[in-house]
Amino acid sequence: MARGLSDLQRYIVTKAATVERLYTHDILQEYYGWTSHIGTWHKRDGTYTPGDQRFWPEEIGAQRYHATRVTLSRAIARLQQRGLVQAFQDRSAHGSGVEITAEGRRLAETWQQTAQPGSLNLSEFVDG
Repeated sequence: MARGLSDLQRYIVTKAATVERLYTHDILQEYYGWTSHIGTWHKRDGTYTPGDQRFWPEEIGAQRYHATRVTLSRAIARLQQRGLVQAFQDRSAHGSGVEITAEGRRLAETWQQTAQPGSLNLSEFVDG
């Protein structure tokens, strides 16, 4: 089942097995190292809206920003097709993300049990 998974997909399954809900915002921040900014700057009228966490395409680079968002979206869709995660769209401020399925949890546990030194390990993704 795990054959052919990308590093990103392995990260998503492994991290999702450690949390109730894994938000795409967290993946972009943790996996890609993007900086999240609290609040939104509106270029048109020069106003600032506090509260929302956003990434700035201008800071990341517009091409990289869009390519990464597409890559993440496809990775999640493929994991969902394999039955490893269930994608969701949260209407609150958090946005979208994934929840691990029973099959995904079994796979993550298998990786944890067979982890070799230097390989992907669940404990790497648990805040401690």
